[in-house]
Amino acid sequence: MAKVPAEAKTKKKYSIKHKITLFILLSFFVFGVLGLSLIYRIEYNLLNQTISRDYLLLAKSLGSAMNRIITREIRSTQTFMTSSERLLMVKQHNLKYAGMSEQAKEAYFKEMDQKWETAKDQDVLITEYTQSAAGRRLREITENDPSIAEIFLTDKYGGLVAASGRTSDFFQADEVWWQKSFNQGKGQIFIDPVVLDASSNAISFSIALPIKNESQEVIGICKNILEVDRLFEPLKNFNFGISGYVGLLDKEGYFIFHPRVKPMSYKLPDKVLRMFNYQDQGYVMIDQNDNLHRKAAGYYFSKIKHPVLSQSGEEWWICIAQNKDEIFAPLSRLILNFTLAIIFMSVITAVIGFYFAKLLVTPILKLRDALGKAAGGDFN
Repeated sequence: MAKVPAEAKTKKKYSIKHKITLFILLSFFVFGVLGLSLIYRIEYNLLNQTISRDYLLLAKSLGSAMNRIITREIRSTQTFMTSSERLLMVKQHNLKYAGMSEQAKEAYFKEMDQKWETAKDQDVLITEYTQSAAGRRLREITENDPSIAEIFLTDKYGGLVAASGRTSDFFQADEVWWQKSFNQGKGQIFIDPVVLDASSNAISFSIALPIKNESQEVIGICKNILEVDRLFEPLKNFNFGISGYVGLLDKEGYFIFHPRVKPMSYKLPDKVLRMFNYQDQGYVMIDQNDNLHRKAAGYYFSKIKHPVLSQSGEEWWICIAQNKDEIFAPLSRLILNFTLAIIFMSVITAVIGFYFAKLLVTPILKLRDALGKAAGGDFN
């Protein structure tokens, strides 16, 4: 019987070893990848739930803080309007119209608006309202509170009584905010949408409050114009990594306040805005890019529930946003460590598998050689 060449035996021997080693290595790799996928899914959900819970709690807390800011501004304005001196001034202005017909009042206000528009700041027509005792006191208020861009008073017919600075016009009763606050003589607090105010030239919103006498009759309106950037400046103190920020949104999806862009100059993507309109609190992850987030981003929001906002038809949300890769950076580091561990363990497994295969195959090969000799009549 022909003998098997030694080279062929060696080839077969190493071929079996390699197959066993490869089988062990592939088995370890498959189980490692499956395990890594399972860990990723579990850790992703856990991290997502944890971060979402924390950010939503923070958004809710900041919403409560914004409620307190709005309430503070309303109360401070109300306190200012309780002054007997200012109440007397408003009452006296109302007496000017005694005996005047509606047509006469209309003609008077039209004439005053025309004169107001052409007058210079130093003209008596203007200084009568801005340099009076009440006007100077209003200016002191704006100087002491940087968030107040302008504040002025009108009588119950809409004519100007006093102002911290020159207003865009004299007659105010044709404005929506005035009509909402006067409320057909019943009076109510009204918050105007955020706009570029023509008088103060600032991105602002206004709080209009009815001025009432001792018998709670509405005798005039006070308008307090608040500069957005200054009023909500504390929100700038909240930063999350490189891309994270806290913003304030209106119902149209525009940023009333944003630490990095001009107020009302940027609108959220429609996908995010739809989520805001459907619920008071929640979050959404988007993969599409926008002007603020070049990568996928997460948005966490909570509605500010202030009764005056609701009464005025306004809806504001606190929004916390951050790039998705920053949000899940801890998970990425964890997966990288696991991947490196699998690679390291694969090398160790390959070495161990090779020696295990050698231990397993050597007795089998010896038995095969012995059987081959016995078949050839060699029983030594």
